[in-house]
Amino acid sequence: MIDFIKLFNATARISKPMHPDFDNAKNLEDKLQDIDIDSLDSLLIGLYLCELYGIPEDKGKELQPVTIREIHDFLMLHKTKEPESIEAAIEAIQ
Repeated sequence: MIDFIKLFNATARISKPMHPDFDNAKNLEDKLQDIDIDSLDSLLIGLYLCELYGIPEDKGKELQPVTIREIHDFLMLHKTKEPESIEAAIEAIQ
């Protein structure tokens, strides 16, 4: 099983290209606004993660998280697949 916080941070780096060193998320309880994730960042991260977990885009648009746990729980509830590794996941969404 992939470390979700590492996957989240890696996905955030792609969604926030002006912040290539993004590594702000430390645990699932982190609030997105507290780690400098705005609504556009959240949408992009959510869409990328939904793609990685095989969740249709229309379902992914229902995601309106406040915390990283909410993203994680949504993905685990609706997933149809899982990424093999963080490296494979990043390659798939770049």
